[in-house]
Amino acid sequence: MKESFKISYNAKRALTSKKWAWQYWGAIIDGKWWWVNILIVLASMFDAALLIARAVWGCHPFPYLRIATLVVSVLLLWRTSVVIKVLNTIFCLRKQETRITCSQIVLLVVIGLFIVALVEFLNPRKDSPEAIMLGGAGLVLGWIFQDTIKSVAAFLYLRLNGLLMIEDWIEVPSYGVDGIVKGVSLTTVTLENWDTTTSAIPTFVLQSQHFKNNQKMLEGKTHGRQMLKTFVVDTGWIQYLEGEELSTLRQRIEDLSPSMKGFFDYHLKKLKEDNPAADKVLNIQLYRHYIYHWLMQHEHVSHKPRLIVRWLEQVDEGLPLQVYCFITDSKLDSFEWQQSQIIEHIVESMAWFDLQLYQRTSGYDASNNTITMVEEQPNHKKGQSL
Repeated sequence: MKESFKISYNAKRALTSKKWAWQYWGAIIDGKWWWVNILIVLASMFDAALLIARAVWGCHPFPYLRIATLVVSVLLLWRTSVVIKVLNTIFCLRKQETRITCSQIVLLVVIGLFIVALVEFLNPRKDSPEAIMLGGAGLVLGWIFQDTIKSVAAFLYLRLNGLLMIEDWIEVPSYGVDGIVKGVSLTTVTLENWDTTTSAIPTFVLQSQHFKNNQKMLEGKTHGRQMLKTFVVDTGWIQYLEGEELSTLRQRIEDLSPSMKGFFDYHLKKLKEDNPAADKVLNIQLYRHYIYHWLMQHEHVSHKPRLIVRWLEQVDEGLPLQVYCFITDSKLDSFEWQQSQIIEHIVESMAWFDLQLYQRTSGYDASNNTITMVEEQPNHKKGQSL
């Protein structure tokens, strides 16, 4: 009992080491099958020495060498898969990217050795029934495990090219996956979704289908996180502003947004230069310029790679205003907070320019509507305060 406890303690201690050799040794002696692992390692070394001696010096092999080689390779594959599974869990938790790749390559090499041992054991001759059966079995197994084979190739492609790392935030639209990578193996990628659920997808999916890696953006290595919002303006509120309306609007904006002081004088001057005969300004034109320059001066909005405020094609509901910018706070909570504040300001400032968002009529609106059958000019400013 004491000896078993001592070995278990040493295994845990080796697994927590930062050196890869100690981690491998800890995984080998971990668990109740530790003595089997050691025997298999020794048997594998002895068998490999016999095969090398036979190939180099032509030594006469002992009887049943092929059977022994096949048995050792089967046991080696079984225990290697268990050991690599333990190591891969530890490597993923510690984000030891190189060791994750190396451990999976070791498992792949052992699988290759098992296949070689199996072929050597069968020793089929050319055009013999054994060779035909082996080829047919290979075709059938290749068809059955085609996804596994593709996943192995995808794993090597993704890892060697640095396209997938532990703790990366990826999106796979075709599978509805959106979360953080928690584990990578030859055949499976495990993710933790934003709703704290867990998803597992075949590795080959990330090579054969589109996926998006958001990690660089999340770490602030880009210009920011994209904000793309569209606001549909009711065209019934589009009108000209002139005289006292412009003066009141200028005063309101300069009081609420001191950073926009001088905005009106500059743009009215530019509009005058473009059209000297004009003595009034279209409210949607002035509003678009205002939103653009307000975003230009916003401390959490990046000027790169693009900052666009534009009108889109007219739709049945009205005229869409699209805001396309990048917020420098890329973390989820900070980004959503800044985005919400920007949206609130865009909606609030519409009233300053006598504009209103389109909203489909509801049952409440119908039940509380009073229709007056009199000739009366529409009042666009009804319900609005500057």
